[in-house]
Amino acid sequence: MALTSVGAFYATVSKLLQRVFIPSVDDSEIVAQPIAGGETLGIYPLATFQAGGPAAIQALIGAPTFSGRCVVVDGTNTVIDSVIADPVLYSDPRGACIASDRATNGDKWTGSYFTRLFAEYDSSRNIVAVGPYKVDNPIAVNAGNKLIVVPVGGAAWAKVGGKVPTKSAVIVTG
Repeated sequence: MALTSVGAFYATVSKLLQRVFIPSVDDSEIVAQPIAGGETLGIYPLATFQAGGPAAIQALIGAPTFSGRCVVVDGTNTVIDSVIADPVLYSDPRGACIASDRATNGDKWTGSYFTRLFAEYDSSRNIVAVGPYKVDNPIAVNAGNKLIVVPVGGAAWAKVGGKVPTKSAVIVTG
């Protein structure tokens, strides 16, 4: 038997490509490979893989349902790391693996969404208030520059109507 194909193992539900197996002798080696629970094996032309790599194989499988970016959440519901994985197939010994394109280290998991500590600066009253905000929400800036939401540790520039210099940096620390 000739070597004409590669085996592509992908997550059955998300369609996220997990690995590509290239036989060393012939195509019969592909079906002898172990298939993990939740995975599907597809057999695709070697020429396709040679021409376009994993991206070409993913295109044949179809678009995955998510990017593959996940975060690891520890026992205190804090994001401690990010990984590329399918949470249906992958478990991390450090904590739960949750799909998210936006969460980052230090964010908190509520059980249904991530929050990040942000600061609100109200230039009309010259005050800063700190509180958690849903990570997927856009940063809020109103038309009058009276409310600016910035990440903790970040900086924002705000007009404050002549009470202090026109551009004043607001640095918020955690």
